[in-house]
Amino acid sequence: MNETTSSHCDSIDWFFDFISPYAYLQHEQLKRHYGDCSINYRPILFAGLLKHWSHLGPAEIPQKRIMTYQYCHWSAKKQGIPYKTPPSHPFNPLPLLRLCVSQRNAPNVVSGIFNAIWGQGMDLSAPGNMDRLCEELKIDAPQEKISEQWVKDELRDNTERAIDLGLFGVPTILAGGKLFWGCDMTEMAMAHLETPTLFSSGEYQRLEALPEAKTRT
Repeated sequence: MNETTSSHCDSIDWFFDFISPYAYLQHEQLKRHYGDCSINYRPILFAGLLKHWSHLGPAEIPQKRIMTYQYCHWSAKKQGIPYKTPPSHPFNPLPLLRLCVSQRNAPNVVSGIFNAIWGQGMDLSAPGNMDRLCEELKIDAPQEKISEQWVKDELRDNTERAIDLGLFGVPTILAGGKLFWGCDMTEMAMAHLETPTLFSSGEYQRLEALPEAKTRT
């Protein structure tokens, strides 16, 4: 997906956490290739999904951590996406998620936060950096806004709804009632919107109900 293309898209729910480089890459894919798509931004706490499903995150498995960082760097360069991994990772995304919610998940705020972290490689926990970002985004009194109870409640509700839907990772697209996890499923999600019966065919249905031959004990 090196060249800018476009495809018709009606509306999707997009679940993400700023901690994920894959979410940043998918965000850029959606902007570049599906600009007519109406996106309902759903910031969630990825750590909440990990806790619910008793999973480890990619950055919590040493070898997977290295592969994740190197793959995302390579993929971004291949796609022509500005990319720089921040100085340390994982970091605490909670203030940034709440900041996003406090601004009603405005697209320019989502883009601004993602670009600061993954486009420019900023450490937004470093003194002054978040204040400078908020100045650029024209957000006054950010610490007061992210401390408001409705903001905390909405982020928690988003995360709980994601778990109820069966989400286990970020980014995830909810398109036409079906979940698509990962930045490599962007085109697949859009194909489903264009052809709603696509995954109702025999082989897809067989795969959905594929039995297990053996389970780990």
